[in-house]
Amino acid sequence: MRGAVLIASSLIFAAPAFAGDEPPAAAEAAQPAATSSAAYRMAIEGDDEGLQAFIGALPKVRIKSPEGTVQVYRLMEGDILATEAQVEARIRELRARTRPASGVPSGELLVLADAAGNPVIWPKGARALTYAVDRASFRSADEYEVAAENLAKATADWIAACPDCGLSFTHAKELDDASPTTAQVNFVVTFLPGATGFVAAAPFPNDIQAKRLLVVGPQYFTTSFDRIGVFRHELGHVLGYRHMHIIGVPGCDTEDANWLAVSKTYDPLSVMHYLCGEGGTREMRLSDTDKRDHRTLYQ
Repeated sequence: MRGAVLIASSLIFAAPAFAGDEPPAAAEAAQPAATSSAAYRMAIEGDDEGLQAFIGALPKVRIKSPEGTVQVYRLMEGDILATEAQVEARIRELRARTRPASGVPSGELLVLADAAGNPVIWPKGARALTYAVDRASFRSADEYEVAAENLAKATADWIAACPDCGLSFTHAKELDDASPTTAQVNFVVTFLPGATGFVAAAPFPNDIQAKRLLVVGPQYFTTSFDRIGVFRHELGHVLGYRHMHIIGVPGCDTEDANWLAVSKTYDPLSVMHYLCGEGGTREMRLSDTDKRDHRTLYQ
């Protein structure tokens, strides 16, 4: 990794992933961006009552584990799942930080940062990632096959972006019919039939084992976005990448302070850019800048 990594900060947990022309099926599933932004400011700048009100307004996602336990998450940033404790911890941490001036895009392919300001990525020697697709969670054999095939194509695109990075994704197909768990693979792809307000949601490299789920919602099979592209975007999160547009792009939301910019080049065509402002695409392909910065970080 070259020395051009820049520290920056900001935040909004806001509109549904890829929500441009696909309204959620339930009011609980999403908030209008303006409401989210106002609630966010109250949470950051106000008291604990405002913080709790913000958390309470975030969409809920309930996931049942193969063991039968149910975990309730809040939907942040359109496609990131977090417990209420995690959301609260992030906001309390942000209260002690200075937010940057917005409106001047800078920094392409943003990567998650830890508390010490280091990039959160899969380390060398631990990049042979495995996954399973929980067949029984899908509504039909056809939907399972579509998800599995599209994910395989999306993983191939990330591997091809940096053949020398030591990164691989292996589909442990033998586990698909046996209620796969995150104890067996790096992440499990599971369909959530009751999910509303998002197309898919993914974990980061440092998420706890129980959270390493790539969740697919019903809207995945009706979205006007490229479905392989949706998985390319979600795999970006799996690799540690944040949303491109959070740097202060006019017309887009910002998010939290935990990110680093790999370079100074703003790329509106990034796979990690929502369709907002004047950026983002429905194809969600890895741009040339994505590939360059991915190689910079992972080589």
